[in-house]
Amino acid sequence: MAEQGDLPNNGVNIVLRDHQKGYLLVHNGTKWSLPGGGIKKGETSKQAIIRETREETGLIIKRPIMVADIQLVVLWKHKVILFTATSWDGIVNPLFKDEIKDVRFFKPEEVQDNEDIYRAQRIFVKIYEAVWTKMPIPVFAIATDPP
Repeated sequence: MAEQGDLPNNGVNIVLRDHQKGYLLVHNGTKWSLPGGGIKKGETSKQAIIRETREETGLIIKRPIMVADIQLVVLWKHKVILFTATSWDGIVNPLFKDEIKDVRFFKPEEVQDNEDIYRAQRIFVKIYEAVWTKMPIPVFAIATDPP
């Protein structure tokens, strides 16, 4: 949830799950979120999530896979493309330390009711758990009460 990017109505986030450690989240100095941010002009959503993941975590994702196209309504009217990846390289070390204060894994049970994690991000994890882990095909979702 870093910068807005050049296309302010479009963003990307990624669910990186290590089955032993949990979900990788980043802290921006205020709250925790999934790695992600804005899509720059001329950039595809896949290029944006590869760039954002590297900037915020230091990790290089191999093959981003689309999980959901999420329309955020009510306060914000934009969409977020949610990705996942089954493999990545590197060590956790954010490139933009002024933007990202911490990066760590959270066990699944630590995510859902954690007020230190943005509400929209908890919803994105729920979408991933409810849909992707059971039937791995991209879905369209509407989130009506973020952030």
